[in-house]
Amino acid sequence: MAFVIDALIVGVLHMIVAAVVKSILHSEVLASLVALIVTLVYWVFLPVQLGATPGKKAMGLRIVTKDNQLKVPLGTLLFRESLGKLISGLAFGLGYFWVLLNSEHKAWHDSMAGTRVINYK
Repeated sequence: MAFVIDALIVGVLHMIVAAVVKSILHSEVLASLVALIVTLVYWVFLPVQLGATPGKKAMGLRIVTKDNQLKVPLGTLLFRESLGKLISGLAFGLGYFWVLLNSEHKAWHDSMAGTRVINYK
């Protein structure tokens, strides 16, 4: 559910930012680039600063290191959110559904990045 909330927020932000930048700069390429940067800030820099995306916060979830440290390094989150999630999405999203099948309830991207998502409520 947290992912759905985040995807809706990012989708709306992406559309607004792209439309504004395109109308000002008259360039679809630059509009897409700026929207990509906004998306990256949302998925990587918000969790670095806040420990979670707004969707995760709304669901009472937080990203931590495998050692339960609350401060997850930028490089770790960048890997988790890019290559890690790309791999998790392969084979019809099996890496995401893996949370239902393993004892640690970790998706592939969390296993690869050395992170996990905890319930903090």
